[in-house]
Amino acid sequence: MKLERRPLINRDAIPGVDPRALVGCGTTVDLPAGYVLCRTGEVGRQVFILVEGKASVMTADGLVALIGPGDVTGELSVMYGRPRNADVVCTTDATVRVFTPQEFRSLRHNDPEFAASLDDVLAARAA
Repeated sequence: MKLERRPLINRDAIPGVDPRALVGCGTTVDLPAGYVLCRTGEVGRQVFILVEGKASVMTADGLVALIGPGDVTGELSVMYGRPRNADVVCTTDATVRVFTPQEFRSLRHNDPEFAASLDDVLAARAA
């Protein structure tokens, strides 16, 4: 995996995120198709926001969702300290913003619009 710094992403790339909140927060990485972002049962140490590309979310029951630019994954394990509940695999080459737990907590705390968008996503998943 080659880490590469990129220009700050814009609001259109990730709805709900104020680009100013991302300064010094997270790392942008280019990943190949087939790269595993999350593996069921592992403890989450990173949160991912897709900037470009697509990924599949799979559980033992099969495909749960296809996610793309602007979607967040891996947050539940980091937020609640639980093992990952799904495998998430890049289905195309992808550009992903990767956050440590501390960076993700800081982003949620410092950007109320992002926090509200994330709460909406979590509520929709629970419904």
